[in-house]
Amino acid sequence: MEIDDDEANNDDAADNNVEISLLAFTGINMGNVMQLAVFIGGSTLHAMVDMGSTHCFFITAVAQRLGLCPTLCPGLSVGVANGERLPSSGVCRVVPVRIGKEMFDIDIYIMDLGGYEMVLGCYWLCTLVETETMITIMKQAEDT
Repeated sequence: MEIDDDEANNDDAADNNVEISLLAFTGINMGNVMQLAVFIGGSTLHAMVDMGSTHCFFITAVAQRLGLCPTLCPGLSVGVANGERLPSSGVCRVVPVRIGKEMFDIDIYIMDLGGYEMVLGCYWLCTLVETETMITIMKQAEDT
């Protein structure tokens, strides 16, 4: 999967190309899934790192528990790897997220997922341009 830098920074283009992997959507844990502890507003979440998903996702209950109000995007749907398109109830823009010692501002789409509280997709991975940041995140994943 290739991601154009211009597209990764364009909200309108990104909203039209939102995809989630079947693994992330169903929550099936195959045992070799990378997971990270993610901190948002004093709460700890367990996030799946998924190269098969384009964007980041929350389950609806997490957004509510954190008091986040998603921006409604009428007609927004998320493509699933099996070809289906499922509705999303919106997107929480520029959510401050801490992973290890690193801070990120992430757009997070809301939809009901099968097992993970949060999914970190390819657009987030593209922000890890500094090798040092990537190494820090990977070491934390080994400890989770």
